Amino acid sequence: MDDQPLGEWAGDRDRRRPKFGERRHVPLGEQAGRGEHVAPKAPRALQEWDGHQWVVLGIAENLAAANQEVAGHTADWARRVALPLSNNLPPAEMDPWRPTEVFYRPKAD
Repeated sequence: MDDQPLGEWAGDRDRRRPKFGERRHVPLGEQAGRGEHVAPKAPRALQEWDGHQWVVLGIAENLAAANQEVAGHTADWARRVALPLSNNLPPAEMDPWRPTEVFYRPKAD
C-alpha cells in the first residue's frame, strides 16, 4: 500500500468533504439507505452541513419538493466528482464486435 504524505492526504480529504452550508436530502423510513429513485413519494429529511456534521433543517413531503430545496447545491457536488482524463481512456476499436458463428433463430411451430 502506498503511503500518502499527510499534507497531500489532508488536501484530498478537504476536497471530498462537503462545503459549509451545503444541503442534501435523505429518504426517511425503515430503509433510509436506499437510492432516491426507489421511493419518490416518501418523505425526505433536508440536511445542511455545518462544518462538522449534517444538521436536519426540515422535512420535504416527497422527492420533487426535496430536489427544489437543494437544487442550488448540485453544481458544487458535480465539481467535486473526479472524472478520468480523456487521454487515459482506451482507444476505440475500428471494427465493431461480430459473433464468430452465424446464429439462426429457430422457427416457431
